[in-house]
Amino acid sequence: MSVALGLRSLDGLILAADSQATALSAGLPMRSQTEKVHQLGSHILYAGVGNEGLQQRVARALRDKVDLLTPRQDRNRLAETIHASINAQQREAVDRWTKISSTEEPLWGGVFCGWAIDGPWILEIDPSGEWQFHEAFATAGCASALVHQAMIDAEYLRLPERPLVVAQVIAFSALRLACKASAALISEPVQMAIVGEQGARVLAPSELIHIESIAQRRKGVDVAFFDRYTADADDRQLELLDAPVKPAAAAS
Repeated sequence: MSVALGLRSLDGLILAADSQATALSAGLPMRSQTEKVHQLGSHILYAGVGNEGLQQRVARALRDKVDLLTPRQDRNRLAETIHASINAQQREAVDRWTKISSTEEPLWGGVFCGWAIDGPWILEIDPSGEWQFHEAFATAGCASALVHQAMIDAEYLRLPERPLVVAQVIAFSALRLACKASAALISEPVQMAIVGEQGARVLAPSELIHIESIAQRRKGVDVAFFDRYTADADDRQLELLDAPVKPAAAAS
């Protein structure tokens, strides 16, 4: 299983995911690392959650349609093409599945981020085969509730109005929190890619290190803010909290 997040910013979209693949061996879950954020054509990214074998068949089906998935299409046409390819694989996998001990029904869903002739879009396809667009963000996977909660907590930041790097920091922090809080099935490192009007690309490890450093400095600002607040604070002290805050040393 996996967790994935698609997120809108002022000048682009971010797609982030964890890095763990989980397979059963003699009934025991076994962990390995895998690439979960994929580029599809020039202007589409996706991350799948669910059965690893079905993920491979979905990837092949999507590659066969890549010539139709161009930014010259509108988002509805792109969504219909993507959904038709995936849903055929979803139905076939379930139809061919034989239930035996310690096996699970092969299910797959995913989050897609892309740029179309009518602008940016975020698409979620769930394991039931249903699909929908999301305006601000979409999450999927076994820890999606944790990521969703983190994004709701960040709503006050108005991410669709912020530069791309701000949304990258929030996405990175949300995925890392989910990896630390979840008991199983997902793990770091966080993977991330971006897409804008000029195209899509997967971020290099050095770029993720930079994003992580900004996330750490953000924690330092929080520490400095609350270090100025004491148990016997009065109204005057609370007014001081509105003054500019010098960041504290980066928190761990």
